[in-house]
Amino acid sequence: MKLLEHLYSQLSALDNVKTFVIAYSGGLDSQVLLHATCLLKSRLKQSDPHLAFKAIHVHHGLSQYADEWLAFCQAQCEARDIAFIGKRVTVADVNKVGVEAAARQARYDAIIQACDTGSVVLTAHHAQDQLETILLQLKRGRGPKGLSGIAKQRQLSSEISVCRPLLDYDRQELEAFAEEHELTWIEDDSNTDERFDRNFLRHQIIPLMQERWPSICKTAQRSAEQCADNVMLLDEVVQTKLLDIVNESGGLSLTALATESHAWQKQLVRGWLQKRDMAMPSDAQLNQLLNLMQAKDDAEPLVVVGNYHVRRFHSHLYAFAPEDMSLHPINTIPNTVCDWRLQEHDSVENSYWTLSACALPERLETAHNYVCLAPPVCSIITGQQEAVTLTLPEGTVLSFGHLTARFKPENAQMSKPLKQWLKLWKVAPWVRKHIPLLMYGNEIQAVLLKDRVVVKNLLQ
Repeated sequence: MKLLEHLYSQLSALDNVKTFVIAYSGGLDSQVLLHATCLLKSRLKQSDPHLAFKAIHVHHGLSQYADEWLAFCQAQCEARDIAFIGKRVTVADVNKVGVEAAARQARYDAIIQACDTGSVVLTAHHAQDQLETILLQLKRGRGPKGLSGIAKQRQLSSEISVCRPLLDYDRQELEAFAEEHELTWIEDDSNTDERFDRNFLRHQIIPLMQERWPSICKTAQRSAEQCADNVMLLDEVVQTKLLDIVNESGGLSLTALATESHAWQKQLVRGWLQKRDMAMPSDAQLNQLLNLMQAKDDAEPLVVVGNYHVRRFHSHLYAFAPEDMSLHPINTIPNTVCDWRLQEHDSVENSYWTLSACALPERLETAHNYVCLAPPVCSIITGQQEAVTLTLPEGTVLSFGHLTARFKPENAQMSKPLKQWLKLWKVAPWVRKHIPLLMYGNEIQAVLLKDRVVVKNLLQ
């Protein structure tokens, strides 16, 4: 009963919950969580009759018994009148991050996809899991954030959170509950494979620690909570500092960074990367990033951090995914097409502007950041300028590159190669070849920048 009351207090304290989604592997821990939650279902629905419950089992395809486990989990949920979702996934990047990490990522991706707005995912992590995680983080040389271990609650997305209500209970207490309620569960054969670090700790190290220090799980949890508190306070200060040294384009000022102590420089860079949801850099990568402060202004250094590139430009650091380098990603144009001929009723758009071959100029009235082609007339509206109209030759195409082509912008006194104008307009070097252009033959008619559209001087 103690576990049930604890679980009820944890779940009933959560606000704005529409659905509890149980991450259900069928093992001892999740079987206890499933059964205990079902016993509390009627009590929890008293405060909200529309509160929903469901369980999700992720079939990783890694075990010869995976189909049997899926069937077992479905039967267990049907017997308890719990909605069941079985998701089959493909575990990718095994060679890059390892089987455990790759399977965990695939599992969480599947769970998030199965959740609706207002869902709280319940996982059955317990005290031994917490101790294992802390020891693994210690082995990897992690700092306070890593030593915070498994959080009792955190956001998976803006509308979905995860809660670990059994984190204060050890496995022995879960086993006692399972025996009392005559539960059956799956024994995953991979959990005995001590080639995996977590299993080695579970079977060889932690039993010795618990024999020597019986309360080690509880004291480790206390240390993890203190680390988490310190990290939260530090993050608040870091994010406040970043407000003054990050520009509108997300660039981190190296000039401002240089005025900080070395310790603060590291924290600010980590905080800047974290705000972009990037993986934290290794110590070597962090030192490379800090060394960019010494790079020459005209240099184009590159540091790769996970799936992101970090570059220096105009005394700022910028981070981006290589596939997202363009200021104007256009998903509707195949990457293999260099030039795209505008036909009537064709349309291309992104978050900055819309380009449309259209014979209905009245569409401009309700559009924002809008480019409308009604051949041979092109009308352009952006958030930064009034509408302009110019005559475009039939056969104008949307194109990219052409950095050496000469271009004379409206109101300019002379023409220059496009790359010189882009440099003058402070467009980053790695973005320049991705800037969309309206071209007729070899002549640039207009340059579509992020904040404005630059048209050619018609008097040239």
